[in-house]
Amino acid sequence: MMLTKKKFAIIINYFLIILIIILLNVQFDLLNSIHRMLTLNLFVIVGYFLFFFILQIFKGVRSTLLIERNVPYIDNLRLLSLGNMYNTLLPARAGDMYRAIGLSSVLSDSAKTPKTIGEGIALIALEKLMDMISLLIIGVVLFLSNTKILQLTREIFFTFALTLILITGFSIFLLSAKSGTIITKIVQLSVKKTLPERYSNHLLDVLASGRNTMYKELGTFKKMIILQLFSFLMVAGDLFLIYIVIVQYASVLPALAILAGVVGFLAVVFPSLPAGMGPFQFGIAVVLFFGTNNLEVGVLSSTTDLFMRSTGYIVLGLIFLILHTRRSQ
Repeated sequence: MMLTKKKFAIIINYFLIILIIILLNVQFDLLNSIHRMLTLNLFVIVGYFLFFFILQIFKGVRSTLLIERNVPYIDNLRLLSLGNMYNTLLPARAGDMYRAIGLSSVLSDSAKTPKTIGEGIALIALEKLMDMISLLIIGVVLFLSNTKILQLTREIFFTFALTLILITGFSIFLLSAKSGTIITKIVQLSVKKTLPERYSNHLLDVLASGRNTMYKELGTFKKMIILQLFSFLMVAGDLFLIYIVIVQYASVLPALAILAGVVGFLAVVFPSLPAGMGPFQFGIAVVLFFGTNNLEVGVLSSTTDLFMRSTGYIVLGLIFLILHTRRSQ
């Protein structure tokens, strides 16, 4: 029997499902992780996953609002869910690259014209930038509103404030009318001096399409503000999930628990294992150690939250992978 392209795709998808389950077992000590999670109150576990899935639905809405083109919401949510699943299981932000390629493909189908991967990367970069600005704002507000935290980590406060100023300034510069020309000249000069001509020209085309997409999708100042407020709510939701896990292990100030989540998420931008393992746990553990003098609280809460969050990403990703496979049959 002849193996058609559609049947081959179905086989690959089922192979991916099996591989995902194996990777999950390798990455996390499943028995210990499940046992640790089950020590929590059942109401907390159910509430955590219910809130988590609702949050992902709204993140899909944000992606749809950002693109604001004839791209179905379900496609945005599918790419977001699969991207998060692959980020959880694979290194080097593989899920973001998968999602960028998928967004470019969907945009190509919608516009009936080919789109480069640069457009998909630009859309994801905008989401990450808005999330980071939200995290930094929350972090600075927590420092300023809580003298105990400010006294414990004064150096970190100034780092937060400086980073916020730099990112905000760069964002304004990046989105200003004249910056396109300046950035283009800088990039052209650096890329052409480091890469062969055929590669540099292709890379510059990708970067140019990405930059143009940023300007196009953000559109007006009003849309920027709406999207930033939406991102702020999404980040607040993620921090709330961390908070409800931390307070299961220790009685800490809400501001300290939320600040630990802020530092953990910001630390994920540094090189790490899949799912942000390493920097995410380290960031949370360090802040909680400053506030409680108990390193175990930070390690247990960050590890538990990471496992529960990763489980949510994988379950949602598998659902969309299975549905996509059945639709292909």
